[in-house]
Amino acid sequence: MNGLKMIKQKAINICINVDVDTLIHYSNFSTNGVVKDDTILKCILPRMVDLFDEIGIKATFFMVANTLQTSKNLLQDISSRGHEIASHSFSHPQAFHEKSRKEKAQELVQSKIELENIIGKQVYGFRAPGYNIDNIVLDELINAGYTYDSSLCPGWYVLMVKLATRIKSKTYTSSSTSKIYYWESLFLSKTPFLWCIGCRKLLEIPITTTRLKKPFIGTVHLNTKRSFFDSEVSWLKKNSSFINYELHPIEVVSKETFHIAPWVKNIPGVGKMDDPWEYLKYRLLAIKALGDIKLLYQVKIDEY
Repeated sequence: MNGLKMIKQKAINICINVDVDTLIHYSNFSTNGVVKDDTILKCILPRMVDLFDEIGIKATFFMVANTLQTSKNLLQDISSRGHEIASHSFSHPQAFHEKSRKEKAQELVQSKIELENIIGKQVYGFRAPGYNIDNIVLDELINAGYTYDSSLCPGWYVLMVKLATRIKSKTYTSSSTSKIYYWESLFLSKTPFLWCIGCRKLLEIPITTTRLKKPFIGTVHLNTKRSFFDSEVSWLKKNSSFINYELHPIEVVSKETFHIAPWVKNIPGVGKMDDPWEYLKYRLLAIKALGDIKLLYQVKIDEY
């Protein structure tokens, strides 16, 4: 065509996933963080799953296993609808990277066993609390029978959050001898790749970053204008073959939650929108329009 070579744009593969942190986990960040009734599992997660089904999205849900004593039926229902259940550890320790190798292994093994016993299916994936992934965790993930990790956020976001946390706490000390992937994440791949751990391999599925290595996650979009989200989607459409979008139920907490846990409003962005559910639906539809959506365990390295 007039001497111009037509270049076919590579198809975009999309994964949408939810870190199901409960109010108990968020309460650790507030001096007034008292939780009388946790609405995340009771009200918000079921509605979120219904929204996904309404618009035809299958998602991966990273669950904290020890929060499910009274929510086993909910987890079974989510799985039966075709969504993937993955591990977000057994108890979501805030300083996961500070745990010993034995404690890390227990978190991985106990979570996998508990989740698999509930849903009757294999659990393939893991995301570390606070994105605190290190070489020991990667090794123990393989030992526990996981096939992929999705804890890496290859940009400045996690690095800056960790630095801010250390400055705020002032008493932060590190007794860990493991190699934590914070600085290295600036230079690692933005698309799925394989960790080589000895002679063994583990698939890493990074959380997506955009221009200037900004994280493409719901928490950021909750604190920015819709036009910013639209510009990020436009950039991804032109520049990416893979999108891994992370959400949290806290993004759509209801007014009922503010009555039982007023401190939730102190979380940046939460409660500031008139209709966070409408904005969530808007984002999901915009991302869905970019390409094919798959579950994380369906990701194949040879596609990138």
